[in-house]
Amino acid sequence: MNVVLYNLIISSVLTTIILITQIVTYPLFKHIQNDFIIFHNDYTKRIGLIVAPVMIIELIIVSIMLTQDFENNLIKLSAILVFIIWLSTFCIQVPIHNQLSKADKNNLNLLIYSNWIRTFCWIVKLVISIMIFI
Repeated sequence: MNVVLYNLIISSVLTTIILITQIVTYPLFKHIQNDFIIFHNDYTKRIGLIVAPVMIIELIIVSIMLTQDFENNLIKLSAILVFIIWLSTFCIQVPIHNQLSKADKNNLNLLIYSNWIRTFCWIVKLVISIMIFI
């Protein structure tokens, strides 16, 4: 298999994860009354074990694609989207999760709304990945 197919697979996986997170998991956080800190901390550890390696693989794959075909504007756009996703993750979502881990549920809506940045970027990246593949 080639790197373009790997990119499509990784984009599909991450888009699926972010849609489940955005539409199911994060909104359900609002309904946790007891033991929110325990639940939230377990969730972030477990999801991190899944998402972090896949995001790193995505970054490596997009970097390889850029080195192989730097003139391809769709690949450049994919790289920009991955960059935005990483910025959003570590500059917005991680700090909010850190606050939530201390039982500060005031920023739960901010987590949900700001996570649309990553959701949108991964959906667009999936569409671009399909276009690159075909």
